[in-house]
Amino acid sequence: GTFGPAKVTLGAHKWQEGSFDTEDDIDIYTLKTAFSPMEGTTLGADIYWLNSQQGNDGTNASSAPKGDYWYLGLSGKGKAGPVDISGWFLFNTGTADKNVAIGQTKDVDVQGWGLSLKVAGAVDTVKWAVRGMYLPGDDDDTDTDYDSLLLPAAPADAFPFYDAGMMIMLADVYRN
Repeated sequence: GTFGPAKVTLGAHKWQEGSFDTEDDIDIYTLKTAFSPMEGTTLGADIYWLNSQQGNDGTNASSAPKGDYWYLGLSGKGKAGPVDISGWFLFNTGTADKNVAIGQTKDVDVQGWGLSLKVAGAVDTVKWAVRGMYLPGDDDDTDTDYDSLLLPAAPADAFPFYDAGMMIMLADVYRN
């Protein structure tokens, strides 16, 4: 809904459906807010809860772990003269269920962050854009904490924030 200069969006999504009658799905719940303090400027804050009940039951080394993951994000876009500037900061926290097949004896604490800054403009009829992105990696893949936005031991297409096109982090890549 729209409340003056602010927009609020609530969402519940069945990201992946497992068996119809069992608890083995990946669901994502969303609260997105956007505020326009002045024309051409937007500030946003988002919360995502990804509940993964699909995948590893703790005995398979090659599938993504079950778990609960929270993503908290801030975003903004505006203009500086003829140049468009946009960016975001994303923080995640959560717990991945232990995987005894790869030697884990405890659940894994997941915590990470990333940021992006994009500058775009045009010279005559030629559009240009430059994006910088930083996504730090885990410092020790043998401990029981995972310090990154990306999940440990997840196949490339098993985790929605890290598919072939990184569709959430680069949602605007085809609109430049």
